[in-house]
Amino acid sequence: HTRYISVTGVQTCALPIFAGKEGSVVGSANPKTLEVTYYPLAENSLAIYIHVAKNGDVWFTELTGSKVGRIRKGVMTEIVLPIANSRPISIDTSPNGSVYMTLEAANSMGYIPSQIARGPASGLQTNAIQQLFVATPGVKPAGGAFTSTGQFWFGANAVDEMIKLDKPKTLIEIPQGTSGSTYHRSAYMGHKMFWTELSTDRIGYLKGVR
Repeated sequence: HTRYISVTGVQTCALPIFAGKEGSVVGSANPKTLEVTYYPLAENSLAIYIHVAKNGDVWFTELTGSKVGRIRKGVMTEIVLPIANSRPISIDTSPNGSVYMTLEAANSMGYIPSQIARGPASGLQTNAIQQLFVATPGVKPAGGAFTSTGQFWFGANAVDEMIKLDKPKTLIEIPQGTSGSTYHRSAYMGHKMFWTELSTDRIGYLKGVR
């Protein structure tokens, strides 16, 4: 009853990687040998999102554990978030290697600068995570994604809007679509930013996003 909620695999990662939500575990599976490697987390941590960076580092969020984690060459490191019970949702890496995450209950997004994210485990401390807060309270940041130019966007499932990180470190709220849509995950392709809507069974998108 682990309920594997997220799976990913890219060219820089030799094996498929998964996050087990109810089993509080992340791991990898070898399709050839059928061997599975587990990285157990604290009970009820709820591993939810997982992402493989270009350098092969695996990053993941722990929804109720209020942590994000990194797996590098078989070694797992967890980072406690600055605000307790932040409920981290999505996690992704920018073109320069910085790590970005959305924090549903903290009404913010967090990021780890590239030099720290790519550095040794000793640098992955709580104070390494910087936060940017959304002006409107209670928006509940959800799934995020990067554009082709490295701009970070994420959905807000309580207020039906997409939010983009603009320079310098400014969050811009852009209302979208039907009220009560409950935005969930985001993806970028072909100069369009897509998102899923849990409450309407729809997929929305914005054109001309770069």
